Amino acid sequence: MNKIVIGIAFLGLFAFGIITMLATYSAGGIYWDFIAHMLFAKSFLAPSFYSALQSHTLAQAANYQNAFYYEYYRAPLMSFVLLPLMAAFGQGVAAAYATLLIVLLMISVFYVSRGFKMDPWVSLALFANPYVLIFLTLLNGSEILAMVMLLLSVWMISRNRWQAGIFMALAGLSKFPSLVFLPLLFMLKGRDRHMAILSFILVTLPWLAFNFYAFSNPFFGYTSSLSVFGSGASALFPIGVVIASLCMVLGSLIPAAVLFGILAYYVNREGRLRRPVDAKRIFAGPGVGLALALLILGIIGFAAVSLHSTLDNLPRLGYLLYIGAAILLAFGISRVLNIAEGQGRGNLRLIVYAAMFFVYAVILAYTYAGLSTHYIFNGYGSNNLTVLNAVNTLDQKGLGSCNIVSNAWVYLRFQGVSAHSPFYYNATVQRYPILLFGNIGVPASTASTRNVSKIYNYQNYTIDLPENYTCG
Repeated sequence: MNKIVIGIAFLGLFAFGIITMLATYSAGGIYWDFIAHMLFAKSFLAPSFYSALQSHTLAQAANYQNAFYYEYYRAPLMSFVLLPLMAAFGQGVAAAYATLLIVLLMISVFYVSRGFKMDPWVSLALFANPYVLIFLTLLNGSEILAMVMLLLSVWMISRNRWQAGIFMALAGLSKFPSLVFLPLLFMLKGRDRHMAILSFILVTLPWLAFNFYAFSNPFFGYTSSLSVFGSGASALFPIGVVIASLCMVLGSLIPAAVLFGILAYYVNREGRLRRPVDAKRIFAGPGVGLALALLILGIIGFAAVSLHSTLDNLPRLGYLLYIGAAILLAFGISRVLNIAEGQGRGNLRLIVYAAMFFVYAVILAYTYAGLSTHYIFNGYGSNNLTVLNAVNTLDQKGLGSCNIVSNAWVYLRFQGVSAHSPFYYNATVQRYPILLFGNIGVPASTASTRNVSKIYNYQNYTIDLPENYTCG
């Protein structure tokens, strides 16, 4: 009976997490990157996409941004997942995708717990927090997908199964930095290692073939991603950004880490007259080597992306670090609880369950309650009132059906405006109306406003018309 009640409680915690995520989505919508993946998915439905692909002009067509919108530096898997969901749920596709991925996350954490012989409820609690359930789902959406695929791959590795290569490939196709975990496949033994590497290559091959056919370079998507990401900062660690990002990424694990310290001290004190309880005894057993490797590779990956990062993008890439940290912490807590039971302290497990449930329920409740006063993405979501007001202003000025150049072009495209970036391929920034936002999108200075007349000047956005402008 206790097991059933505990299971219902922790599944209810995840259900509350889904409710909080949906409330966040209702309040602020989805972030820039999530929208870009949706627009990419819609490109697959545009005949002009395939015409450009067939004529080997996809790069130019993508840069023109007319009939379809495609950012070729983004990993493709999320867009493919969105396609059937768009057909099934229409305007509710974002909420459906985020809910589906949270459910898949629960399943993958459960299987990882079995593979590492960890307490499943402790493991689930460590993933039931706003960073994972909201930040990684609504901001970009591809990180939560990569996390699920990585967890499934790690579970397969813990079972020495070659299918780990399939999920590792899918993780890399979800988010390119996930490839930092590729060396984990070499922890497999015998024939399964070779099969895993082969399966990784075979699953990745269609993406490489697409890049070769479309751009004459099989690694074009990867190199473009590095180029775009690396252009934002100097090759030095922005210490303030890294510290702030680490607080955001690992902050939710601090209560569990404190609890682990208290538990370790308690069982060590109880075991002094028998057998000392030290780190070697706690972090011993099957799976600890894999967990440590996961954490070390995550640290390497996070450090690498920190070289070129801002507070806008680095926390999202914190999933690289979070997976290993959460699994190792869950492993440690589970081991301490097992040792405590060996000391005759079986009731300690229920106390830990209650404490972890209470802490993470309070964190989620605080997030839910705060939606009325602040938005987790600082008001930069697709439901941003400034963007909505700007769209209405365009309609009022008779420019709603025009091509528009804007520093927040992705948000405008989400609202149905035919918007283009200031880096537009054929420099039509000098021909189309220009809508610039003060605190949304890329810096407004990226758009040239020479020889223009200002027809609207508001605190948060302006509209300029170039000489002899045209709508299309």
